[in-house]
This record gives sequence, C-alpha cells and structure tokens, in this order.
Amino acid sequence: MAINQLKVPGKVFSGNDSYLKMKDIIEGEVVKNVLLITDKGIEGAGILTPVLELLHDAGVHTEIFYHVQAEPTHNDVTQLVSEIGDTPADYIVAVGGGSVLDVAKLVSVLKGATYSIENLLETPGIAKKQVKSLLIPTTCGTGSEATCNAIVGVPEKGIKIGIVNDALIPDAAILDAVFVKNLPQKHLAAAA
Repeated sequence: MAINQLKVPGKVFSGNDSYLKMKDIIEGEVVKNVLLITDKGIEGAGILTPVLELLHDAGVHTEIFYHVQAEPTHNDVTQLVSEIGDTPADYIVAVGGGSVLDVAKLVSVLKGATYSIENLLETPGIAKKQVKSLLIPTTCGTGSEATCNAIVGVPEKGIKIGIVNDALIPDAAILDAVFVKNLPQKHLAAAA
C-alpha cells in the first residue's frame, strides 16, 4: 500500500474579506517590514489597494516590487533578487497570478541565501526558507499559492523548469474573491 502525504501552506484563509486575516498574521509574527511582489497590471486594476491600506494601517514598512513578467525566466528572478538586495524583510506578500506567486516563492528561498537560482535549477533540494511568505492569488487555476514548486524559463535551453522543494510552500495563503472580481475578463477566462 502506498503512503501519500499532502503538504499545504500552514494557514489558508478563504471567503469574503478573508484578506483581513493578513492583520492577524502581521501582529502574530510581529512583522515590521514587508516585500510586496506583484506586477503593473495588478496595480493598474486597483487590486492592490486593500492590501496596501491594511499594511499602512498596521504601520508596516512596505517595499513594492512591480517587475514580475508573465513567464519569468531564471534571469528575471536573479535580477529581482539583486534589486531587492539587503532590503529588510520579515515577510513577503505576493498579489498576482501564477508567475507573480512563483517568483515570490523563489525570492522567499533566495533572499540572503548563499546559493543562486542557477544552483536550484541543478539541485533544488538545497533550498531553505529565508523569508516567510503570504500569497494572494488573483487568478483561478494555477494553484501556485499551495504548491511546493515554481516554474521558470531557461531561454538558453528553450525550456521551462519546475523547481520543486517543500521550502517553496508558502506560510500562508488567502483566497478572497475581491482579488479576482476586478480582474479583466480576458485574464479571468484564460486562468479558469
């Protein structure tokens, strides 16, 4: 008989206004500095507003990184980790689709690490959680907010590679329809 184990984020909140649980996480973890990872489309759609208001009201210093592109490559991740550098971070919060969430998971194991994403492409088992993460999906169907893998392109080989390691599982996930309802219809349909 095969034995299976399901590993999921430590905390999963769902339902209307479940994003408000972010306040409990911030207070419980004594979070002072957040790296917010997203993309310009999410910002332009106004989807970030409730998250930014909550972080502001909680007195959390927030650095926002909007540079995630669809279908990110390992070079894109390296560039973002370099840009983040020594920016203080008690928590990573990501708001976006599968690409944003995958990049945030990678940042959570790469920020301050002695290994690089190139090392993870060859030996994913070396990844260790460096910064806790909270993921808020804005699409339906990728499931990135609850998995132990992140997909990146390797253009020099013409392929995508899944980096798989339990350290990539986020510490918390929030599934709130408010982050999906304002998504442009073409994006929602493509992600369903």
